[in-house]
Amino acid sequence: MTTFAIDIGHNCPPDTGAIGLLREDDLVSEVGEKIITRLSCLGHRCIRTKPTSASSVFDSLRKRASTANANNVDVVVSIHFNASKSKLGKGTETFYISDAGFKLATAVNSELVKLGFVNRGPKFGKWYLLRNTKAPAILVEVCFCDNADDVELLKEVGLDAVANAIVAGLTD
Repeated sequence: MTTFAIDIGHNCPPDTGAIGLLREDDLVSEVGEKIITRLSCLGHRCIRTKPTSASSVFDSLRKRASTANANNVDVVVSIHFNASKSKLGKGTETFYISDAGFKLATAVNSELVKLGFVNRGPKFGKWYLLRNTKAPAILVEVCFCDNADDVELLKEVGLDAVANAIVAGLTD
């Protein structure tokens, strides 16, 4: 049994997500809960890291990392939906900082690409949660919530398929 920290990105004002054709906060809440349900059904333990309140974005991030570390999780997974100023960003990418994170990022990213999203690939990234958790961590950017093609594909495949793909990448 693996203990996962599932970080439902943003969703804690003033730490709010992107707003495009869809709202990141809504998407990550739904996908994150589906991931937690599926992993739990497979016998894994899941810890939610989203704080109930925060005084700043930094405070929100600090609390997320602290929750993961305090629970001695095996893996940290932060769920996000991307946005670009040009609205031309498209596809899925998964960030990592360690070798173990790279393996997880590659597996999760590959599963999301199978749904039809453009492969932006696993990417090294020094995001706060990746740098400040003891366990291997990844930050999943499922697709761009402000790109019409990505949003259309997302609606076509559905959030269940997205959650299933992430779980498959984490557990296969």
